[in-house]
Amino acid sequence: MTKNYWQKWSNEIDSAVQAGFVSGQTINEIADNVFSQMRLQKSTTSKNILNRALRSAKSIAITGTNHYANTARIEFVNQNDDMIKGYRLIAVVDSRTSKQCRSLDQKYIPKDSPKLSAFTPPLHINCRTALVYEVADKFKLDDKDTKRASSFEVDGKRDPKQVSSEGIYYEQMKKLKASDQDAILGPTLGRAFRKLDDPKAFADATIDSLGNPLTIKELRKKNNELGAILRKQNGG
Repeated sequence: MTKNYWQKWSNEIDSAVQAGFVSGQTINEIADNVFSQMRLQKSTTSKNILNRALRSAKSIAITGTNHYANTARIEFVNQNDDMIKGYRLIAVVDSRTSKQCRSLDQKYIPKDSPKLSAFTPPLHINCRTALVYEVADKFKLDDKDTKRASSFEVDGKRDPKQVSSEGIYYEQMKKLKASDQDAILGPTLGRAFRKLDDPKAFADATIDSLGNPLTIKELRKKNNELGAILRKQNGG
């Protein structure tokens, strides 16, 4: 159903997401609009298919709204060239953040970088990572005391709190106990993360030059400290 749907209704979906973003609708409101478009299908569908369609609609709403928001930020820079020198990727600090976004948290990208499009969110379906402005030095304010939200799962329950806006995702995750780290990374990478004991090196090692996440099999082949740790864990 969805394969045929995308071919026929992609423009309608795009219009629904764009209209919702421009008018300030919530993600759920945009998702309801997208879902309404999906129900225009004239074929008979089961309840399970409609439930999957609703989940798809929410994914489209999240991903599409993120796309429009980050595109608007880039256009603002194009109109304010002297104030802003580039962008910084800011990931959501919680247990659901993807491996790709965890590793790219706080990555700086110059505004004229040829790789900008490759690093512009959404980076995947349901991506919540945002581009923020990196202001030119003469316009900078002291932001060392600024905060951002954190909502890791601790013992299976969300633990919302404010944490420093400085530092990367894995520096915040390092404060969790081993079992909560393993719930995010899996036991193999969790043990390697603690053995390496270097959040920045771990973040850099888990993605390629374009920010794509590497599998454990690919990580084991790398000629770096994380690769050596994983090979030793694997007995090789």
